[in-house]
Amino acid sequence: MTLSPDQWAALGGVNDAIHDNVAGEIAAITEKTTLVDADMILIEDSEDSNNKKRTPRASLVDGFDQIVFLASLDGSDLATTATDDSNTGHTITFNANAKLITAQKKFGTASADFDGTGDYLSIPNHADFDLASFDFTFEFWTRATAEPGANAAYIGKWDNSGDDSFLIQYNPTLNELGGFISTTGADSLVDCAFDFDTDGITVGQFFDSNWHHVAWVRTGGIFRMFVDGLVGSFQMVDHRKVFLNASTDLTIGARHGGTDEFTGQIDEIRIRRGKGLYTAPFTPPAVAFPRP
Repeated sequence: MTLSPDQWAALGGVNDAIHDNVAGEIAAITEKTTLVDADMILIEDSEDSNNKKRTPRASLVDGFDQIVFLASLDGSDLATTATDDSNTGHTITFNANAKLITAQKKFGTASADFDGTGDYLSIPNHADFDLASFDFTFEFWTRATAEPGANAAYIGKWDNSGDDSFLIQYNPTLNELGGFISTTGADSLVDCAFDFDTDGITVGQFFDSNWHHVAWVRTGGIFRMFVDGLVGSFQMVDHRKVFLNASTDLTIGARHGGTDEFTGQIDEIRIRRGKGLYTAPFTPPAVAFPRP
């Protein structure tokens, strides 16, 4: 619903209210919020009822305008639908036997389950996923009971037919979780990797039926891969390549078309385009990512 000026005035809203920096003032004063419609809230200073302002819900989460994909993967057991909570609200399609399960989850009520036989989630190509030369942060939680015997793709836009852009994939031959980019659609460049032989977490510790946090980050010309907050030793420095804006769908749990499948569960996925959040070891989030 969109409020007319008269309706907004009836709620006590004023366009020139004191609140010029709503997000900054939230920590400084006590206020109450009222849902106006699906996208807007009314913020009111509890000590001054005349001090009110309508503001987008997203403004209450720092950097939310840079979040281009955010999926909690919550729902009922065996469901085949999920929601993207980013501002765009991308459609998520479950392919083959991909489904939600409630028996395993990091946060919320469920996670996405993949049986390794062609399962994956797909999200239609969109300008949001054109990484170009932006800084970015991909992060998610994953769980698996055994090391895959072949390459296993977690998330990417990669179809191996000349329309590739980016990919996070585990390689069991090298014991590495790597970030791949393509600048032409046909080339394949490894920009960073977490080496399970040397970087502080072993293969057995990662594929151990527990939940583990993964983050792939670009800050300036440096790419880094993190596992449980530890940074991988292989990092491309001053690597200012521009990603191809491929037309391939974004996929989760396998490459486009259901190849190089992952077996296990994935939960709480977030893609932030415009900022690399981590540059050094960190403690992974203890709660689900914030939403407006």
